[in-house]
Amino acid sequence: MNNTYTRYLFASILLWMWAGVCMADVKQAELKTGMVAPDWMMQDINGNSYSLYAELEKGNRVVMVFWASWCKFCRELMPDIGLFKKSLADDTVKFFAMNIWEDGDPVAYFDSKNIQVPLILKADALAKRYAIDGTPGVVFVGLDKKIKYVRHNDEDTTAVMRRLQTLVLQQ
Repeated sequence: MNNTYTRYLFASILLWMWAGVCMADVKQAELKTGMVAPDWMMQDINGNSYSLYAELEKGNRVVMVFWASWCKFCRELMPDIGLFKKSLADDTVKFFAMNIWEDGDPVAYFDSKNIQVPLILKADALAKRYAIDGTPGVVFVGLDKKIKYVRHNDEDTTAVMRRLQTLVLQQ
């Protein structure tokens, strides 16, 4: 091989490696209020299958809480979510606990707090699709498949619960 070809090949390999590193750092596009929520289909710990769009087509609005048992704020929020679900007179809002980035025992935590919300384990890929970058991530989806609320990192439990209550009672 001649030197020109070798340099070209070497430069091409470096460019390809650099592009791969840059693409690895590209973050999933942030989902915002008003955007159409990506559909998903997952099973809870009891083997029940759920789909976002199927729930919406049944007339249910959906709250997804992306959480981990090691997260202090999640441990504060999840019992409130469970109580809020129990307090609703109708069943037209479906709550899903999407467990992510876990290194503990989320099932034991749910059992200890008697939280009656479908628990979906290993939802990391879904969290990535929804651009969840911190716990807890909370997303509320309306019947029109549009995102009505995404929790901001500076919102505490009280603010999240107030916002969810307002959204649920609006309909």
